[in-house]
Amino acid sequence: RALKNKIRVIAPRALPTFNLSDLYNGRRFLAKRDIGRWVDSSQRQSKLLGQLLRNYPRELVDLLRHPLLQDDRHKEGFESSVLRIHDLVAGNQEGVREHNEKYVSNEVERQKSFFDTIESQPLTEEQRRAAVVLEDRNLVVAAAGSGKSSTVVAKIGHALTSGFCAPSEILALAFNSSAAEELADRVDKRLSSRLPGA
Repeated sequence: RALKNKIRVIAPRALPTFNLSDLYNGRRFLAKRDIGRWVDSSQRQSKLLGQLLRNYPRELVDLLRHPLLQDDRHKEGFESSVLRIHDLVAGNQEGVREHNEKYVSNEVERQKSFFDTIESQPLTEEQRRAAVVLEDRNLVVAAAGSGKSSTVVAKIGHALTSGFCAPSEILALAFNSSAAEELADRVDKRLSSRLPGA
């Protein structure tokens, strides 16, 4: 009963701190770092609600549906928000995967002209997808001469045109000095005319 009273008092005040729109409404790829920061921030803002969401999400929804709490019902979509928040806090990334897949598909289409002309040959579908996935760590495995450098040039261009980062925040590394010089030259030739300051 004491837990029910705490939920009844705390949930209406604390739920706004778990604003999913902050996370999902941005037009960007959601990297693991983004999810971790959002979960940490939300849990710091309301420790008790974070614990309830993590440990008792279905019980919280059932309790808030109880007839005695009818007058305290929250806006439409509360139940799905609670369960979605629980999934994030518990590490279920299905909603994030769906969001990111939609983002990648939209960006590949939106940047079609860029990907068709950034190199002498249009980028393949795999190269385009690799260029728009802005995860904290990316691994591209491909044979020699298959277009990894083209993918890196496109990824840098996409990161800059999408506002994901500034030119001063990019560090591109290569396995030796001649490969580094070639990559720097390609980035300069392909992007400097399209992106002043790049």
